[in-house]
Amino acid sequence: MILGNNSKLMLKYQKAKAKLVEYKIPTNEYPHFALNSNELSYPATYILSRYSECVIDNEEEELLKFEPLLILVAQYYDAALNSKDRKFHDFDFLLSGAAAYFLTGDFGSSKVLSKRAKNHINKQERTPQRLILNVFDYVLHGKFVSYMKITDTFSKINNAFLDCFGKGMSHENLTSNLLEFRKEIYDEDDPDNIFYVDILIAIILRALENLSWTILPEASDLTVDEWRTYLEKRTAIKILWPAQRLIAEKGIMKGENAIIQLPTGVGKTKSIELIIRAAFLSGRANTVIIVAPLRALCNEITLDM
Repeated sequence: MILGNNSKLMLKYQKAKAKLVEYKIPTNEYPHFALNSNELSYPATYILSRYSECVIDNEEEELLKFEPLLILVAQYYDAALNSKDRKFHDFDFLLSGAAAYFLTGDFGSSKVLSKRAKNHINKQERTPQRLILNVFDYVLHGKFVSYMKITDTFSKINNAFLDCFGKGMSHENLTSNLLEFRKEIYDEDDPDNIFYVDILIAIILRALENLSWTILPEASDLTVDEWRTYLEKRTAIKILWPAQRLIAEKGIMKGENAIIQLPTGVGKTKSIELIIRAAFLSGRANTVIIVAPLRALCNEITLDM
């Protein structure tokens, strides 16, 4: 096994270190850790890299095998960052953690880490790392970076991504440029860029699986053109989060009744908005009443809507 008993113990140690930092325990009062949790960086890097390759090559069996491990990898990067004992690796912990969370479907945690990662990179960089953050900016934070002078594959990928996710255009141009960019990065032989270019492609492929332009019309029995006015807005949801995907798959946007219990941070309010929009667009309703238990929550929902 890639993560055996020692590795699981190291992960517990890493999380414990993060808690010690959180509670401001002096270093000289730390307990003795029998294993060096920093050594988990090697298998964590391998698992994230291998999982990304499996997404690119569509290796379903391997993906099923690595998925539980990738969840642990995401937790490790998160804890390693919060342990604050290797600050020179903060950017890699943030970006790798955000990527691992995203690939496992935990978009909320990915959103938190990717927001922090932006402070550690030069906006002028034209690397896979910069593109990953641009993707997260758009699909998780509703912000976008456009490059006016399309002179290289980097710019072509970025702008093709915006066309696909913002305008509903075909992803063929995007995927072909991604493969070209991957070849360019591999030819440069920079280990960091090689590591991140595969992660970039895996993230975009995973985002395409959850693309609003594809899922919402099908889930609501409406046409793309009926959704277009909403989907072209900058504030529109670009990808469906797992809870929203489940709501779509269960026919709730077609008018089915449901009782749904969801935790904090999984996109409940946006789910309600999508259900309401589908009802309005299909002509099944023109008035909606949302009942919430607290006035503050009512105000929050109103603002989000």
